[in-house]
Amino acid sequence: MSSLKSTIKSGIYAIVHRATGRRYVGSSVDIEKRWWYHNHRLERGSHFNLHLQRAWNKYGAPEFTFKVVELCHLEDLTAREQHHIDRWSPHKLLFNSAPAAGSTRGVKHTDITRANMRLAKADPVMRAHVGAATKKRWKNPAYRARLSANVSNGMKKAMADPMIRARMIAESKKRWKNPVYSARMKAFISARVKKAMSNPTLRAHLSETMKKVWKDPATRAHLSETMKKVWKDPAACARQSMVQKEVWSDPALRARQSAKMVKAWKRRKGQTS
Repeated sequence: MSSLKSTIKSGIYAIVHRATGRRYVGSSVDIEKRWWYHNHRLERGSHFNLHLQRAWNKYGAPEFTFKVVELCHLEDLTAREQHHIDRWSPHKLLFNSAPAAGSTRGVKHTDITRANMRLAKADPVMRAHVGAATKKRWKNPAYRARLSANVSNGMKKAMADPMIRARMIAESKKRWKNPVYSARMKAFISARVKKAMSNPTLRAHLSETMKKVWKDPATRAHLSETMKKVWKDPAACARQSMVQKEVWSDPALRARQSAKMVKAWKRRKGQTS
């Protein structure tokens, strides 16, 4: 998407299928970020617009283009989006499900459709099918690389904005202050790490990766400077000290760490003897 030359970021955009001209028309207070969101969801196969998602899956990303239709002020967004929806609707060239701009009004599901949607969510077979399809996509190296690049670029853009970065940090801190959320996440992370580290192949891969990283003098210097800055902060030191005390107050963990250190010492002693 070409960068916007105006200070106005809000406006109307369209995701257009090149061959047919069929399009999804939308509005956003920040068009570039909205395009990142659409692209991210489409690549993951989880876009809320089923018609657009199916076309994307069928024809592929290169067959679609993202267009900035017009820039406008916030108070004009809904009116201008409705104008463009009305313009293309008679030609049956819209992916949009809702005839009203900025809402899902007008999208009428039958009783059968609503029942099917409820059943699909509760059906273990359907969930397994969706899971299998996702795993199949992830086995494709090109898909993984493309998705990784999209996520990485999106995060870089987001984190380059001081306001977005501050908001994300504040929201994360707020969540972690919730004891229920904190306990659940700690248990989840611990289980995932244990599962990953029980795989010898993954352990070997991580070991080789860390060796390569530490062989780079620039990386070592950067990490060293980062740690020096962190430890110059009294609050960070106090927080780290508190975490360590909490961790070492667990007898089971102390015993486990002690066993690891004894094992490592014996191995090192055997190598030097």
